[in-house]
Amino acid sequence: MNIANRDDFPQCWSKLFSGLGMCQQLGDELKDEYLFLQNLTPLPETIVNFGCSAKWDSFVGFEGGLEPFALLWTLKAKKVVVVDISEDSIDTLRKHVNELTVNYPQCFEYGTNSFEYLVADMTNPKEMSQLSPQQFELAYCSRVLLNIEHGSGLGAVRTAIAEISRVVKPEGLIVSHEADACNPYPSKYVDIFSEQGFYKAEIIRQPESISMPGLQIEYAIFKRLPNTG
Repeated sequence: MNIANRDDFPQCWSKLFSGLGMCQQLGDELKDEYLFLQNLTPLPETIVNFGCSAKWDSFVGFEGGLEPFALLWTLKAKKVVVVDISEDSIDTLRKHVNELTVNYPQCFEYGTNSFEYLVADMTNPKEMSQLSPQQFELAYCSRVLLNIEHGSGLGAVRTAIAEISRVVKPEGLIVSHEADACNPYPSKYVDIFSEQGFYKAEIIRQPESISMPGLQIEYAIFKRLPNTG
């Protein structure tokens, strides 16, 4: 199986969840939540994923940490750079990447080199300086800014958004999911992205999960304003 063929994407999800001891139905539901990314234009190859939140839960097994796989397979990316403040999260994700690339090499065209990891605080420009300016065609974050605001306030969110914006190429995109189910994307975050030269190009509404189609979540897609960056 060659993952360059998007028809194989569901098979990779099934293999991922069987490899983690989880049911295929859950894998199918989560897989469908990410398919909208295939409509991004241009389709990005260089991707940074902020906040993987991977952990091992004694009751449900591997929890969180699914976004890097979704981005890799949905977008046929060569590599996904994963940034998280928690070294434990990065270590957990790396452990499962190593296991899965051995057991299901057909789902990882570049093996363990499909992922790169960085332990860094998005609100600390010195730590974030390990990422080069305008390095990525896509920056993806889900519920990261919400957690930063709850923990450190809106000023910290402003710093994090400045760092996200800094590492995106002039023609690049930012996909951000920062609202609980049924709530709109926060307008205050839209304003801060605008301060960094990005405008809200589109809102995509997706089911919270396929089993709960009545609950929708909003993804905001940001593009750089003309003549900036």
